[in-house]
This record gives sequence, structure tokens and C-alpha cells, in this order.
Amino acid sequence: MATMARADLLAGLSGDRPRWWRPSCRLAVLALVLVLWPSGTGNAAMVTQVTQEETAGGVELEIELDAPQEPVIRYSPQEACWQIDLVGDAGSPMVPSLPGSFRRPLLGMRVDQVHDDPPIQRVSLYTITGARLKVARSGSRLRCFLRPPDRNHDPPRVLGLGRRSLPLMQPAGESGEVVLQVNHADPLPVITQLAQAAGVTLRFRDGLPPQVTAQIRSANALEALRVVADRMGMQVTRESDGWWLTGRNNPLLELPAQPLARPVRGASVADVLRQLGGPRFLDLLGSRLPAEVASRPLVAPVPVGVNPRTFAQNLLESHGIILAAN
Repeated sequence: MATMARADLLAGLSGDRPRWWRPSCRLAVLALVLVLWPSGTGNAAMVTQVTQEETAGGVELEIELDAPQEPVIRYSPQEACWQIDLVGDAGSPMVPSLPGSFRRPLLGMRVDQVHDDPPIQRVSLYTITGARLKVARSGSRLRCFLRPPDRNHDPPRVLGLGRRSLPLMQPAGESGEVVLQVNHADPLPVITQLAQAAGVTLRFRDGLPPQVTAQIRSANALEALRVVADRMGMQVTRESDGWWLTGRNNPLLELPAQPLARPVRGASVADVLRQLGGPRFLDLLGSRLPAEVASRPLVAPVPVGVNPRTFAQNLLESHGIILAAN
């Protein structure tokens, strides 16, 4: 796999914030998923600037490119966001100018290069649950229209962040009592706010449930984050490449989370996965790993220092297999 050039730029909360969202919070940077793309694509444009305008029906974003490009658009349930990909041959990634805050239904934005060969630059738009997206291209500009869902979603309500305020970033997440009460709420704002308060960059392996209900009092934001994840049937783990939120039934949790101490070589996809997680991991994959994929050859070894869970996830996704929890 080619070395990934990454330029995480910005993620922030809506400027039109409800009262339950503290002004100091900013949306946590979420998952970065590697997607291998077929070769043979044309020239790729690069994002140079993004501007935002609030309209009567929602938000309009204007994405400036350095050249005309037809985007590839999808919704990612794993990251709970809209993804706009620019695929092809390009030079070094630029650092675009982005808005400093966002308007609902847009909660946050990230622009990064997720693959090198061929280059794929991705614009990720994190929105409230059910938000609708329409994209129109005119020359080197993409106009993105974001509309709120047809029905209203009750926002979560944070009763208090303890006897003393949490700083904007607290890497250890070990102080500041958190009292949280949410009832049938959209889980994404809850998770991102707690992750930001705990000072962790949280990445998602599985999609979130449609709603969460929790009434908890925790010693700190990190503990509250773990409790909320548990209520959703998920698990927060600190691994060699960062913090992850994963469904408890995801087979990837069977793999070690520590970095590889030596290269792993295998003749096929199944052989490499067996060396990473043993026969039990292959048993857990079962029919989700078709024989035609399992037998595909692998030339390059798994390098030293990678997280086996992340490598296996990216390897399987490059063959069209998404290991979401059952």
C-alpha cells in the first residue's frame, strides 16, 4: 500500500448551536478510512477553498477546485458523513481555506488525501442525522446544498460538565465530572462532544445506532464516553494508531491492537489474515470472506509498526468487504 499523505484540516461545531452544546466545543475529527481505487483514472483536481452560506432551506457550500473534476459521492454509515471524492493523478495536496464554524445541518468538515496511488482527495461532511445532500458542478466549482431531515430530531441535553469546566483539550481525560442525560437522541453529537471534552481523536469502525438513551454521572469525559459507547453496544479502545469506536461484535476486535514487531508475509489474503489473528479470526469472518477473495495473492509484506486491526480493515475494504458489527 502506498504511503498515505494526510492533511487533516478542520472540524467544528455548527455556528447555529443549540443551548446544550457548549460554545468552547468543536467537533472531533472522526475516522479516516483508506479506500483502494482502481488505477487508470484521469487527472484529479485539488480543493483550494470552501465557503459557506446559510439559506432559508439549509446550508450551501461552494467548493473551489484548481481544475474541473467530476466527483464521486457517497454516504458512509461507518463515519456517519457524506463523502465527496476527487480521484486521479495529481500533485502535492494543497491546504484549502475552510470556514471557521459551521451552520446546521452541517456539524463539521474534513479535507484530506486518503490514498496516494492513485491520489484520492476526500471532502467529508458531517451532518445531523437524516440531512440531505445535493451537489451541482459548474466548471471548477462544486455547489453542495445541505438540507435538514424531513422530521425534527430531539437534541441531546447535557445537564452539566461538573464542578469545574473542562478545558478545550485534555489528553488524559482524567478530571471534570460529567453529568449527562440524553433520551432517544442522535448519538453523533453526544459522542463527538464527549470525545472533544476528553481530548481524544475518535475514529469509527462501525456505524452508530439511530438513537441513544443514557442518564449517567461519570468522573470524567473519557469515562462517560466509554459508558455511552457501551449503551450503544460498542467499545472505545486505545490502539497503536489512536482511539477507535467499534461494535462489540466486530471480528476486528479479535486481532491485537499493538503494532506489529516484525513484517508479516503471506501468499494470499487468507494467509496474511491467519498470521495476524489466527484461525479463530478466519472462523469469525466465515462467509464474509469469499473463497475468491481469500485466495487472492499479496506481494508486499505487512510492514512493521502498523495496527493489525487497521491493516486488516483496510485490506478487506480494498476487496469490497466491510466488517461492520452484526
